[in-house]
Amino acid sequence: MNDKINEFEFSICILTLNQLEKTKKCLMSLINTDFISKTELIIVDNGSADLTDKWLCDFQNKYNTNEFRIILVLNKENRGCTGGRNQACKLAVGKYIVILDNDVEIIQNDWLIILKNFYEAQGPNIGIVGPKMLYPGTDIIQQIGLGVTQNGKIGYWGQGKCKDDKEYNIEKELQGYPAACWLLKRDLFEKFGYFDDIYYPVNLEDVDFCYRIREQGYKIMYCPYAEMYHYEHATTQNTQGLSFIRVTIKNGLIFKERWKHMFENEVGMTLADIYWLKNTGKEKDG
Repeated sequence: MNDKINEFEFSICILTLNQLEKTKKCLMSLINTDFISKTELIIVDNGSADLTDKWLCDFQNKYNTNEFRIILVLNKENRGCTGGRNQACKLAVGKYIVILDNDVEIIQNDWLIILKNFYEAQGPNIGIVGPKMLYPGTDIIQQIGLGVTQNGKIGYWGQGKCKDDKEYNIEKELQGYPAACWLLKRDLFEKFGYFDDIYYPVNLEDVDFCYRIREQGYKIMYCPYAEMYHYEHATTQNTQGLSFIRVTIKNGLIFKERWKHMFENEVGMTLADIYWLKNTGKEKDG
């Protein structure tokens, strides 16, 4: 088992559910990555009904090699973001796990090298690093990490700002980072557990994990040197029968109750920092 684990440095984990065109864009951009060592790509499909499974089988047959191993798991039913991501992460054998949304588009061939080097430069208590996410085809930031107000509202740093603005090109320690793109060591999942199924099917399971490892002294860091496009919620909003608002409220209550002992005492994001509140005129809501 040890030989198997040591064979791969990176395990890239991607969850798919329909949205075939976005999955194609994600994977066809991913294969242009400058892979510096043996890498495995683990794709878990959550029961897509749009021929995603057939295309993924063809992709695996075409690009699977000894240096770039592709593992494909085809679920017959939707196990949610929590269940699907956990499947992929538990199969991973690389030293590093990269979690990547299927609505992400790679625009830098050296993104993986950048994130790994940044991670290793942070010291022994680094937990997760994430890149600069941009709205597709623009220089506008989608997010560079998230913040939590002292009353538990969540917002995204840098949203709607120009990617070249000086303040968004500085390394930043964060309260959390969305799992649209994470790089972390696999043993963090083994030490502290995987995504909590209490957040099934999706929403805040990633922020919960960030708080779980931060409580143990690990840092979440924004790496301004790596950039990629993100289509934002294309995957979660595509789940059949999912009331995104209802799930957001349910999971928000769980998160607040579990982690208020931390965020109530943090000097993090304020209501005035939250982009979506600014655009709805709700800055003064509690």
